Amino acid sequence: MKFGDERYTTLAAAVAVLCGAAYAHEAAIAQDPIESENPAHERELDERQDVAVLERNDVEEEAAEAREHVEEVQDLTARREELAQMADAAIERLRSEDQSAAELLEQAHGYAVLDTTKGGLIVTGAGGTGVARETATGVETFMHVGAAGVGVGAGLENYKLVMLFEDEQTYDQFVAGQWDGSISAQAAAGDEGAATEEQFVDGIRVYRLTDAGLIAQVDVSGMRFWPSEELNDPDHGA
Repeated sequence: MKFGDERYTTLAAAVAVLCGAAYAHEAAIAQDPIESENPAHERELDERQDVAVLERNDVEEEAAEAREHVEEVQDLTARREELAQMADAAIERLRSEDQSAAELLEQAHGYAVLDTTKGGLIVTGAGGTGVARETATGVETFMHVGAAGVGVGAGLENYKLVMLFEDEQTYDQFVAGQWDGSISAQAAAGDEGAATEEQFVDGIRVYRLTDAGLIAQVDVSGMRFWPSEELNDPDHGA
């Protein structure tokens, strides 16, 4: 999905209008031309002023909610852009470091790049967020990854998990959160036949990019992938 920033620009303008309207209305009441010692007139003016104050409070509350929404949209838009740039950099690095991977990428229906952190003290699972893209259309779906594990870890490790999808069916299952890494032959990491000549296995190929270099034929068994409800919501930054 492609997201722009026009919506939160419009919301910001609306906040200013709401606040301005509230104070202008109250000021108009304060300058009301009713000037009389008639108690009825005085009560009417007091009532109108009370109503103006209540209306101002309502508008200020709406404006505060609008400002909060603007900030949320800005944060989500920035996060989407950050993930998109992360994916661009990872794909460019994959192309430059592995010619076979670059050729598979040209054949792929789509790919996903997830910024992942693994390990640390007792919990040795993995978790992260990234983006999947269809090659032909560039349509993006933001994804999360998680994997459970308990044991003695060797410290935190950050890496980019790059997944290439051979066909539309496999890609669609992945972005819908229905793809299970445990059923893929990729779980047989280190298989000599597949490692010698890189190819799609069960419609997918997985790589891990670390500071130390590129690792191919990665084991993704036990990992779960699902779409991000917040980042994919068109009402948050469309």
